[in-house]
Amino acid sequence: METDNGALVVNQARTSLVTKEERERRRREKEAQRDYGRGKRVNTKTIKDKKLRRNLKALESKYKAAALKAKDAEILLEETAGYLEPETELERTYKVKQEEIQEGVSIETAQKRFDLTLNQLGPYVFDYSRNGRDLLLGGRKGHST
Repeated sequence: METDNGALVVNQARTSLVTKEERERRRREKEAQRDYGRGKRVNTKTIKDKKLRRNLKALESKYKAAALKAKDAEILLEETAGYLEPETELERTYKVKQEEIQEGVSIETAQKRFDLTLNQLGPYVFDYSRNGRDLLLGGRKGHST
């Protein structure tokens, strides 16, 4: 196809010179940057100080690697977080007992149930890790588990 000035329009860009693996790697990096990136990259080419430029390049590569690792870790989070859905508008989910939940979940999940009886060193505060695997429990009088 030709334009008015006689120039030819190229249908395929130079990406056809790049291997399929390289295109896949770039796509993965772009997705990781979009989902887990820290914003725009610092243009290190304009920095004159060699030490600062080297440090910023190293920092940018660490950010890039962290975003890629976070993107790769998505496959570990295949299970969606569970929630209770009431059957009617009047039903309240906070009234559901653990025994009822245990009957409705898989055997592996039901085996993870635990009971805590803490009546000596309270009051207690607790916090779960972001993935819900670890629990930090601390009492005001020095008890922690």
